[in-house]
Amino acid sequence: MIRISLVIPTHNRAVPLLAALESVVRQSLPAEEWECVVVDNNSTDDTGERFAAFRSAHPGVRLRMV
Repeated sequence: MIRISLVIPTHNRAVPLLAALESVVRQSLPAEEWECVVVDNNSTDDTGERFAAFRSAHPGVRLRMV
């Protein structure tokens, strides 16, 4: 059961986003109790591609981008 939804807005901030996501996946709450939703505000850099690669590298974590 999801207890916490973390929402991270971003726009052309691929590197800081990855740093934030690294911090999020290191927290101590069990993965089944939280999710992280990244809200991409029409980025024109490689934010989407980097997020997809990060998500692939962390299959046990609920990460999605809208």
